[in-house]
Amino acid sequence: MIDLTGKNYTALLAAMLDRVPNTYDKRDTSPIQTALGPAAWALEGHYLILDQVQRSAFIQTAAGQPLDYLAVIGGLTRYPASAAVRLGVFDAPVPAGARFSTIGGADSINFVVTAATETAGEYHLTAETPGAIGNEYTGPILPITTIPGLTSAVLAGILIPGDEEEDDEALRARLIEALNEKPFGGNIASYRTFINGLDGVGGVQIYPTWNGGGTVKCSVLGADLLPASPTLVEKVQLAVDPPPNQGLGWAPPPSGPASPLRPPQPSPWLSLRRRPWPPGSPLPRCSRWWRGPWSGICWRSAGPGPHR
Repeated sequence: MIDLTGKNYTALLAAMLDRVPNTYDKRDTSPIQTALGPAAWALEGHYLILDQVQRSAFIQTAAGQPLDYLAVIGGLTRYPASAAVRLGVFDAPVPAGARFSTIGGADSINFVVTAATETAGEYHLTAETPGAIGNEYTGPILPITTIPGLTSAVLAGILIPGDEEEDDEALRARLIEALNEKPFGGNIASYRTFINGLDGVGGVQIYPTWNGGGTVKCSVLGADLLPASPTLVEKVQLAVDPPPNQGLGWAPPPSGPASPLRPPQPSPWLSLRRRPWPPGSPLPRCSRWWRGPWSGICWRSAGPGPHR
């Protein structure tokens, strides 16, 4: 890629003045300098546009819409923002489509009832505003729709986390991965690509042949990077390998193996500790030290199992 950072107004004007013989007056306010100044300014603009064009042509440097155009090469599109699905608890029956508002002043958002649960008085509420903002509020909500007999309405747990629109770095990483690891025929990349594309999913770990040939296990995180709720696990299960036809390969990943879904479980032998270390004291024996914002974390074995 051509380095155009040096093509600025000062450098361009100096280069043009150098081509004029020194027998002419080239000082500021001179006719020659006055004539070349606007040309140097215009050329700097053209070089800025040229630099933007060449950056937009490469996956590693493209941003925004140009990166969206390049993503088509890998058969990808940018993930849009998804709406949060929350649990609403009411003391009276609530019809589907009823709307409620959070109590947050200018930051309040609306939710709409989309489904009832098996528990009386509990419903699924979907945020009308997509994005992570639907995950933030918990507490009393105000009815927008008139509901006879309703005296208590509470927005409780997160069933499916809302997520923001995919940013450039995440899309770039997916595109590079798609070009280097071709998803096909139910391989690990195909499962990872398909599940990560579902609303509410923030990450997935694939365990091939976890219970012998013809089995795949998927450990799912929500968009908030916490273990997936039972509602999200059920949603992903229905998309990947829906019962009662599990293992028949009817779902989009054409795999054939049965694919149980579960949220990740905390490891019983991993603990994280952060505490100030006394000056001059010897460091403990640790298998790894974390370097970065949490510098000083010692990863130690807290029971049977390999060190991490």
